[in-house]
Amino acid sequence: ALRERTGISDTEHIGKTRWELPALNLSEADWAGHRTLLDARLPFHDLEMRRPDAGGRMHWVSISGEPMFDERGAFRGYRGIGRDITERKQEEAVLEGQKKVLEMITGSAPLEEVLTLLMQVLETHAAGMLCSVLLLDRDGVHLRRGAAPSLPEDYTRAIDGSAIGPRAGSCGTAAFRREPVIAEDIATDPLWAGHRDLALSHGLRACWAVPILDAQDRLLGTFAMYCREARQPSARHRWLIDVATHTAAIAITRQQTQAALRESEARYRTLIDALPVGVLLNHGGRITLANQEAARLLGFERAEQAIGASLYDLVPENVRDTLWARNQQVQLEGKNVPAFEFQAMRSDGSRVEIETMGVPVMDAGERATLAILRDITKRKQTRQALHQLSAAVEQSPVSIMITDAGGRIAYVNPYFEQVTGYS
Repeated sequence: ALRERTGISDTEHIGKTRWELPALNLSEADWAGHRTLLDARLPFHDLEMRRPDAGGRMHWVSISGEPMFDERGAFRGYRGIGRDITERKQEEAVLEGQKKVLEMITGSAPLEEVLTLLMQVLETHAAGMLCSVLLLDRDGVHLRRGAAPSLPEDYTRAIDGSAIGPRAGSCGTAAFRREPVIAEDIATDPLWAGHRDLALSHGLRACWAVPILDAQDRLLGTFAMYCREARQPSARHRWLIDVATHTAAIAITRQQTQAALRESEARYRTLIDALPVGVLLNHGGRITLANQEAARLLGFERAEQAIGASLYDLVPENVRDTLWARNQQVQLEGKNVPAFEFQAMRSDGSRVEIETMGVPVMDAGERATLAILRDITKRKQTRQALHQLSAAVEQSPVSIMITDAGGRIAYVNPYFEQVTGYS
């Protein structure tokens, strides 16, 4: 096995010291530490290093050794074994790259950046392969460019927006069939009849495509590996394809979820801003959401200005305790708060009469208060005017009688009773 890996015969190995073997990719410090173990005649385990094979390609090996002694305890040398761990180290490197991609996903990086990094990680560990992701358009019929950092730009532009179908190259067919499509040789594969000249003109000879599906088995797009020579994917390529499709599905699903959430929030925002009542959300009295009407009632020009303000700073001192107690009922006890009225001080110093009620809601995993505010200033003014009018009628020195449409008496004032004697 050593001869096969290094291409060096027995005669070239035997009789030489370890230090005279083909250069190993170890630092001076690592070499010094290893030689210290050997000089002290101590065993060593799983020492990892890189060394070239007969073709000059670097391989990772893990070696372990132990000293040998004769029956009198005299040191006779070392015996050891080595294992090629290149595949394991490459997998570790791919998984480390995948971890960075997942960190970008959780950090809400743009989808194109995430997918580009994923393609670069895969290409680094799949020599000669050119990786690509196409995204299914909203129409469910066309594929759009997602990421293809190493494919020729003219080629990626040409296939952007291509339709899926039963004979639409590797990617379009994989999306149509919802199963892997392996084109070993584009020059002869019938699925590439419509795109063959384009691919061959850019030196692309093989293309292996796999559909990207979400957890509900819905099509999101395709992942493809291109090669400049006709060939089948190896077991390692298939493993990389699995890593790619799984990670890409997470990234695409996250982006679609965030986009849907933004659209939902925009519709929700439009809805609450159209309401004729004020709506605000508060955590412990701190405003985290407010519509335009709520902002107006509290004296702000725009709803954004109310965010972060303390609700207790916007009401008179004589109602702060009441407001605080009712807020506690909602947020700590989960109780609905019946409507009550108070007078708010606006930021310009004016006052407005407000009726409010609060209900508990969950927001960002915490209980908060959703408050509905109504401007009752005119209602109170009307009520006061009616009260004054009623008092004037009651005290009027003129006889007043109110009848319904049929002429039936509905009300008489005290002076009517005094003049007529009828109560």
